[in-house]
Amino acid sequence: MLLRVSEAASLLACSDRTMRRWIAKGIIASVKIGGARRVPESEISRILNVVPDGYWRADDDQQQQ
Repeated sequence: MLLRVSEAASLLACSDRTMRRWIAKGIIASVKIGGARRVPESEISRILNVVPDGYWRADDDQQQQ
């Protein structure tokens, strides 16, 4: 599924302007359809899964000791 830039920005809790900057820098892939940019849903998943599994849990364990 392809998302509008504003939809992708909302999912990543950033501004449209930041999303367009990330697209321009190649941080997030996008496709151009007509005159509009679209962001694949897989890119949102990729960005949200950057932190390795268990990373936050390890911090919590250290704080409890």
